[in-house]
Amino acid sequence: MTRLFLVRHAQALRDSQADDVPLSELGQKQAALVGQRLGGEEIHLLLASPLIRARQTAETISSFVKAPVIEQPGLEELNWRVWYKRGHWPFDEARGRVDEIENLDQQQATLRQFQKKALGMLDQIYKEYRDQSLAITTHGNVIRSLLTGILGAGVTGFLSLEMANTGLSLVTVDQEGHAKIIFINDYCHLKPL
Repeated sequence: MTRLFLVRHAQALRDSQADDVPLSELGQKQAALVGQRLGGEEIHLLLASPLIRARQTAETISSFVKAPVIEQPGLEELNWRVWYKRGHWPFDEARGRVDEIENLDQQQATLRQFQKKALGMLDQIYKEYRDQSLAITTHGNVIRSLLTGILGAGVTGFLSLEMANTGLSLVTVDQEGHAKIIFINDYCHLKPL
């Protein structure tokens, strides 16, 4: 069994002029708490997005799990900002209004491309690190693309899935290559904050 702990990076500094920013003071505390939580798990390796906030999160986790960090191209953030202007209705209205999402077919096609990329990355990681436990620090939209890809969910599912800073999800892949989602966006380790 291959286990993949998916970790959204901790909170980054807010800087509207830069996309690649370090962790905030709160983010450093969040990273330490998720590191403590994962410290009881057998983790062989950490893969991290090349962006600073994800690498810093992985390096902090590494100090607790005593596993090396490898920067993994392809885990960079996906820009979905335009989507946040659409489709945010109360839950009871969302299903009836999905047809009102502007350019739904185009957005669905874009989502499928990102899901295909995320699932391809999962397959590559599975083949390279079979039967190991990994922690992967990346970005919320990468994790959402991967999870909704496994679930076969569309735009509404993607928009409905929230990922907290240092939210932890677990995906296992069996010997036949079948992915199973064990849990999504668990952030109970942040209770001390």
